[in-house]
Formats: sequence, C-alpha cells, structure tokens
Amino acid sequence: MAGRRRGEGVDVAGVFVSYRWVDQPLGAATVYHDLERRLGRDHVFRDRERIGVGERYPDVLREHLERVDVLVCVIGPHWPQRAADGSRLIDDPSDWVRLELTRAFQRGIDVIPVLLKETPDDGELPTTAALPAEIRELALRRPLELRQSELRAGLDLLAERILAKAPGLVIPQLFAGVPDRDPLVNAPSTLLRPEFRVVPFTGRDGELADLREWVAGPTSLAAGVVTGPPGVGRSRLVVELCAELRADGWLTGIVAGDAPAEQIRRTADLDRPLLAVVDDAELRAEQLVAIAAAMCDRAAARRAPARLLLVGQAAGAWPERLVADADERVRRLIERMDARAVVQLRPVGDRAGAHRAALAAFAAELDRPVPHASPPAGASLLEIHAVALDQVLGGPGTGDVLDRVLAHDRRRLRDLERRTGARHLPIEPLAVIGAVATLCAANSGDRSAAVRGRLPELLPGIEVEPYLKWYAALYPGRHEPSAVGPAHYGERLVVRALAGTPDLPAALARCCTDDQLRDVLTVLGRAVPRHPELAPLVTGLLMEDLPRLLLPGIDAADRLEEPTPFVRAVAAALETAPQPPPDVMHALMVRVSGSRRQHLGPLRATVLHRWTKANTALFESMTDRPVPPQLRTVKRVADVLGEVVLRTGMHLLDPQRPAPAKDDGTPYFPERFGELVELLQQWRRTGDPEGHGR
Repeated sequence: MAGRRRGEGVDVAGVFVSYRWVDQPLGAATVYHDLERRLGRDHVFRDRERIGVGERYPDVLREHLERVDVLVCVIGPHWPQRAADGSRLIDDPSDWVRLELTRAFQRGIDVIPVLLKETPDDGELPTTAALPAEIRELALRRPLELRQSELRAGLDLLAERILAKAPGLVIPQLFAGVPDRDPLVNAPSTLLRPEFRVVPFTGRDGELADLREWVAGPTSLAAGVVTGPPGVGRSRLVVELCAELRADGWLTGIVAGDAPAEQIRRTADLDRPLLAVVDDAELRAEQLVAIAAAMCDRAAARRAPARLLLVGQAAGAWPERLVADADERVRRLIERMDARAVVQLRPVGDRAGAHRAALAAFAAELDRPVPHASPPAGASLLEIHAVALDQVLGGPGTGDVLDRVLAHDRRRLRDLERRTGARHLPIEPLAVIGAVATLCAANSGDRSAAVRGRLPELLPGIEVEPYLKWYAALYPGRHEPSAVGPAHYGERLVVRALAGTPDLPAALARCCTDDQLRDVLTVLGRAVPRHPELAPLVTGLLMEDLPRLLLPGIDAADRLEEPTPFVRAVAAALETAPQPPPDVMHALMVRVSGSRRQHLGPLRATVLHRWTKANTALFESMTDRPVPPQLRTVKRVADVLGEVVLRTGMHLLDPQRPAPAKDDGTPYFPERFGELVELLQQWRRTGDPEGHGR
C-alpha cells in the first residue's frame, strides 16, 4: 500500500498519481509504472492499478491520500475537461481530481504538476484565476514537462524531484525487500531461505552480540566482514542483526543488487544511523567500490553512525582488489578493520536444538503434525533445516538431503498442475531457468532481465513465458527470475541441472557478457570442491572461447574460499586449447605474476609451459636456414636441457606435476638449481619472481 510504513525503522513515504481518465491516461500510466519500477509497488498509488474488485472507490482514495507524502498531478491537454452542460469538471466540488488536490494542500504535502507535452496537444498549467480557491496553490508550483522525445530524461528528473521532497523513499530503493510468499504454492525449499525467517534464530547469539558491539563502536564510519562456508547461516545472522537494529531506529538492510550507490548518499538527508549489508560480496566487487565511496561521503555529510558489512563465503582476494581499485578514503575504511569487525562462522554447536526448532516451524507453516525424528549428525545448519523439512514432508530420509528437497520442489509443481488443471510441464526448462538465474547471480532487475533475454537461445523451441510464470510461483523473488536460494541449495540445483543439460555451459559462453560469465565461473568455482564432476564442465566452458575467458576465470578464482580445484580446471583448459594469441599470453603472464595468491601455482606452471613453447616456436619460425649436420647434436642437447629446466620449473610451481628424472628414476636437476628453486618458490608464494616485496 502506498504510504508510510514503520516496519523499516523509518517512515517510508508514498506517491499518489492524480490524473483524469479522459486526459491522455497513457501518460499517467507511464508515470505510474516508471515510479513503481523505481520505488516499489507498495509506495506508488494509481486508482486503476491499485483498487481491487469489491473495494469502495472513495474509501480507498481517501485512505491513500492520508498516507502519501507526494502527489504527482498529471496534466494533459484535456485536464480542464468540460461536462455535457458545458461546465468545467474542476469547478464541481465533488470532482475527484479537485478533491485529491484539496486534501493534498490541506495536509501540506508536496504537489508536483507534470505537464504532458507532444501528445500532440500540450498540457498547460492552469492560472490561479482558472482554479477554485482551495487548489489555486497548484498554479504556483513549478511544473515538470514530460515530452515523448525526451521521455527517459523527464522521468529521471521526476524521480529526482520526488526523492528530494521525500528522502524516505530511498529506503525501498536501497534495500532488498522480502517478496510475498505462500507456503502452499511456493516450492518447499523457499522455507529454508533466510530472508523469510521461518525457523527461529538459534545458536548464533554470541556472533550476534559481537556484531552488535561492533555496530555500537565509537567511530562514525566502520566496515566489517562476515564469512563462513556454505550453509553455515551467514545471511540469516545479518538478517537478524538488521531486524534488531531496525527496531532501534537504524536504517538498515541488505543492499539490493541494483541499488545505485547514490541512494547511500541520499540517506544523509535522514537523521538515522545506517548499516548497509552487502551479501554475496564476492560477486559484487565493482558495486562494492561505489557503495564504500558513498558510505564515506555519507559519513562526511552526517554525524550519525554509518556501518558497511560485507558478507561472503570467504575473504579471498576480493577485499584486496577492493582496496586496490578504490580511492584513499575507501582504502583507509577497509584497512582499519580490526578483529572485532571480522566474524568467521563455524558450524552450530546445538544441532539437536536447531533440528527441533526447525521441525516445529516447518510443521506449523505447512499445517502438518510435528514428526518424531532424529537430527542429522555432523551437518551444516542448512542441512539440519533441510533434513527437518524433508521429515515434515514425509520424505524417504535416504540419499543426499538437498536432493530430497529438490524432489519435494518437483512434487510441488505437479501438485499445482493438478490443482489448476494445467498441462503437464517438463521439468527440464524450469531447471534450466533456475540454474541460469543462479549462475548469473540474478539479484537485480537488470540481471533478471538479461537472463530473460537469453532464455530463448538457451531453450530453443520452448515457449519461455509459461515457464517463467511457473518459476515465479515456485521461487518468488524481488525480480523475475531470481537466483534460487539459499545459496548452497541453489548450487545443488545448478549441479543437477548441468547433469541433465551438459551443453548448457557452452551455450552460456556464447550468449553471456564477460561480466556475467565471471559470475557464472564464480558460482561453478564455489561448487567444484564439493562436486568434482563440474571440473570438466568448467574446462569445457573456458575452451569455448579461451582468449576471452581466461582472465575472467582468474578473477573468479580470486573470489573463492577453496580455489585450487577450480584453478586446475582453468589450467587444464589452457593446457589443452590451441596456443592463445601473444597479447593474451602476455596479459595472462602479467596477471599471474601480479597476484600474491599461492593457489595460482598450477596455472603459473601451465602459463610457464605455454609461454616457453610459444617463444620457442616463434624463434624457430624466424630461423631461415636448417640446422647444419655438425650442430644437430648440440641443438638436441640444448632442447633436452631446456625441457628439463622447464619441467623442473613446472614441478616447483605445481608439486602435483612430476619432477624430471634420470633413466634410473632418480631426480635430475640442472645447474644453478638453488637459484632456480628460490626464484620459482618466490613466484609461487607471492606472484613476484624478482622478490620485490609485493
């Protein structure tokens, strides 16, 4: 409902769109839908869109007029419309446009006239003499002109004007909202999603207290990090932190995937402390730089505390890259993080208590009895909850628990088909939609739109729209389609979908942008340690366009908690593929030499091999004359020695590669071995073979 909501810890304003149905109503519809897209449906009202069947028109209008903070008056060429007897509608005391404006001026809220131009007749702002006394103020308000030839610029300006008058509207733009859900329609796995808070929060009181203490620290601006393996409860912890701080009057939430950093700066207009949480931080390095800079600007403009909390599976190299790509203020913000600002989650201790709480919660949600069941042993928090969900649903209790939840999701689709009389739908297209949305990290309107645009190519011969509707019913999200959550469960769905459609990675390589493929590779890289069968798919994806995808692959490796299996898959692609162009090899050599992370050892070994072979081939191609007979033995000795040196270097960079050996099997090393070992081990440790102290 458009209007003030206090659940976010601050009054969130709403916008009322006033217009005449006989006066270019498409103009008002355009304004409404653009504002709805920017601000969220709950914060914009237009009668034709928001009055339901059976609701009393006057009651609904009056209710919304009492709740909004801005009224947008859309004026076209026929706004003064005359009745059949020649009288003007605006002169009628019962005219709804007049009543809307009258109440807006009585309440003292902001009124923005929007004049529709090029329709082909132009809307004009009435004069004070042409208006009834109680709404003559309209003629004194500066209008905004909306022209078809400059529609986007005009709508942008209108949104800016509204936010300037009602800064509380940045809140629904900035923070990811929680979508509506129906436990009897949505896939059962949605009950596991942290944002819905179905299971009571247990087992993390200590970590929550640590974060509360960090938030309450004396500095005006601070940054922190929460990390932990998949399924350990990172997102649920920060959801609870946000809920507690909201109750204390903080502006807080998980920053939406498409939230512009400018909205952080706009919160300086609201006298509230701010906690901005960036979840899945590994996938949002570029957005993080802009958000961190905006937090610095906000802290400079407002004394109220500001906190930036980054949440990810691992620290990885992305915090270092964030510092490297940012200005001095952001570098200081990240580098000042102390031990209190870093929370690394471990598995919960009271597994039995967590299991009992989950059984009771899921049984209540699904209107089923609480089963007598035992908790799993040695499982993550997500797996404990998944076992409880399977037990409440009467699952078989055998096999991998996340696979069992996937089976419940498929059964839910069949239940919905029977209840609605829909035709039997193959499950594969739905699995592809979920896998692609998850691989492409569809957490924003733009990313979801990009996924929708590529589905026809990924699902040739399939009518995509019906499947998108079913997917939205099963997996509700802020955008359609959204990535499947929780993240660990979404990963399992990706693994199963790829098993059924092994050509999907190659199709993604053909139709996705480099940034999207970086996210795809990151999600796959997260899964490879738990699902080694994905490694050949990673190698195959990279080989679709190796020169283009090598550097995004290294970027993805820097985001991972356990990168070595993924790096080996990248190295396998480089080892197998045709020789990349010289400029690609040069960029790759610079990149692996410029990273301090030891996990790149296998890739450094392969790069050394391919780079050496490329230079040898180049030298040979430049030799015009054949080798004289008397020098052939010398050349062979040089070739053998070069091969020994190369294999020695590759072994030192990647100990899994065999070391060169003599015929009797004993190791063989060239002269100056000590110097070579020192150089290569330095390169393996720091990415700097010269030891310049990176």
